[in-house]
Amino acid sequence: MNLQEYVENKKSELNRSTHFTTDDAIESTARDLEKMGYEPPVFLPVKGFLRFRVKDIHNELDRIAALDPKEVEGIKLARETSPEEVKKRDIDILTSQFLLLERLRAGEPEAWDEIHELYEDD
Repeated sequence: MNLQEYVENKKSELNRSTHFTTDDAIESTARDLEKMGYEPPVFLPVKGFLRFRVKDIHNELDRIAALDPKEVEGIKLARETSPEEVKKRDIDILTSQFLLLERLRAGEPEAWDEIHELYEDD
């Protein structure tokens, strides 16, 4: 599967699982996560992730897919695999983190348990 097909599959996955959320839920969740120092564990920096909506994550996946391979080569993992593989891994991580973010916004206790386990139980 080429990178563009991969991105389209991830967008479909995001569309199938999207929850309705309010501006208040987005902002409240973002503030709570910021207090914990949460950042998505990605290779390529992403700005504003905690306040992303579905269209924003779609745009971010497109941005990553369109990056010049030279922009990815400096990442340690890119020296061990291909720039395309780094992009796919980043896209995977962002997709799963956005799905988790939506669960957090919906107030799902199990989603918050995941965050607390990662950020507070150390």
